[in-house]
Amino acid sequence: MEGLPIYILLDTSGSMHGEPIMALQNGLQVIIAAFRRSLSTFQKVNFSLITFGDKAELLTPLTDIEDFVMPQLNCSGCTALGDAFTLAATEVAQHQLDNEKVRIETWKPIIFVITDGEPTDEYAQGLLLLRNQNISSVVVCLANQEAKVTDPWLADISENIVTLDTADSTVLMSYAMRVEK
Repeated sequence: MEGLPIYILLDTSGSMHGEPIMALQNGLQVIIAAFRRSLSTFQKVNFSLITFGDKAELLTPLTDIEDFVMPQLNCSGCTALGDAFTLAATEVAQHQLDNEKVRIETWKPIIFVITDGEPTDEYAQGLLLLRNQNISSVVVCLANQEAKVTDPWLADISENIVTLDTADSTVLMSYAMRVEK
């Protein structure tokens, strides 16, 4: 698959029930709409969705944006962000390996993490695995107005932190414009 691969890690833990999951779904729609409008820039955009509650799950493998269908999301469990980082690292590595075999050049992947708060697992090892995959950037989108962009754990993950109640497509696309091949 050529084009821009985007991996979206969605927090579906129990704390996301209610307003946070609605903010997550709205944020996901904003991200998808922004990239659909930018197809002339990237020619092709592919999305993958990974959910994380008690464990990470590949909900949607890399799929062309034109074929992407919004899935139903259910909330339960803890916030296994480290598990999600590890799964994303595995998916990115496999995608890059597949492309190397057929000599397809793609943009470096962008990782969006949509969450309402602090992980409940050890995330550092999974994050390191993900960073070792030659990704473009990690963008954290906070889906809860009580989450603070200054929380110390966020600085470990990314310098690109937005809140979904203030982020619009222009803000989100600004991260995409920084990608490299």
